[in-house]
Amino acid sequence: MPEKTVEDLKAETAPFTAKKEKLDAQTSLEKAPLDAKKDLAEARMNAGVAEAKAAIGAVTGPPGITPSVTAGTEAGKGEAILLAAAATREAAQLIAKTLETKIHDRDLVLLLGAESGAFSNYLQFTLQLRVLDAQFERAQEDANALERKANALAHRQPNGVARPQVAATPALGGASLLL
Repeated sequence: MPEKTVEDLKAETAPFTAKKEKLDAQTSLEKAPLDAKKDLAEARMNAGVAEAKAAIGAVTGPPGITPSVTAGTEAGKGEAILLAAAATREAAQLIAKTLETKIHDRDLVLLLGAESGAFSNYLQFTLQLRVLDAQFERAQEDANALERKANALAHRQPNGVARPQVAATPALGGASLLL
């Protein structure tokens, strides 16, 4: 009797392997609805238990979570800063409203005691702003004067000569803003 090769053995067992796989698939198909019903029943039971615990106030969380809070040294610092800023803004608005009839169109600067050093920065900023406004105003006046002169010269041209169109742009030199 000749010896069987691996291929011969695989060929002989192939029908049995196919039959086993078919039976396993049928078992899985028959078992799936039963597993789904079991999972549904467990979920309903767990929901009923949770509802009963909630009714008496004995709800527990997942394992590893404890019902405690540990506050560090910086706890609440950010919230306190936000609340202080809101209170400061509200106080400044109230003061400004109270002084509204006395200050008219003048600027009102309210600073906290700790920020009094920043007042010189504010004064420097307003001074530079006024200087720039004056320079821009002067440049615009110069541009308007040049435009008037150009228009006057344009009207003096002899007939038949094209009149140039001149548009003056304000020149600003040496202006800067430091903060």
